[in-house]
Amino acid sequence: MPLLNSLPTDPVAKRAAVQSQIRERAVTMANQQLQALARMYNNGINFVWNHNLLSPQEVCDGLGVDAAEVFTVHGELATMITTQAVALGVDPAVLSMQLPKNDFTKNPDGTVTVGTGSYTPPA
Repeated sequence: MPLLNSLPTDPVAKRAAVQSQIRERAVTMANQQLQALARMYNNGINFVWNHNLLSPQEVCDGLGVDAAEVFTVHGELATMITTQAVALGVDPAVLSMQLPKNDFTKNPDGTVTVGTGSYTPPA
């Protein structure tokens, strides 16, 4: 069989081979998407909790009254990534998603106050 034309010549077998390739590509793309989302999530965590110039509270102060919304959306992203991982049969632990370092409070005015205790993920 020629290297450049590896599809079968029989129409039924060719269709099955193309369908198999499509499935493999879809699985690969879904896994790549999951990895990219996890990297984006971790970048957000590092932006707040591991900033090289500002403390976590200073980062939150810089976000001002939008901080609570940013934290909410980021938490929803974590939930979506975990849900997608489970749907793909991937253990979310292999994504190495980081957690906030400290507890925090989303205030009614939209600001966030960083606490001194350890972060506990919601149940």
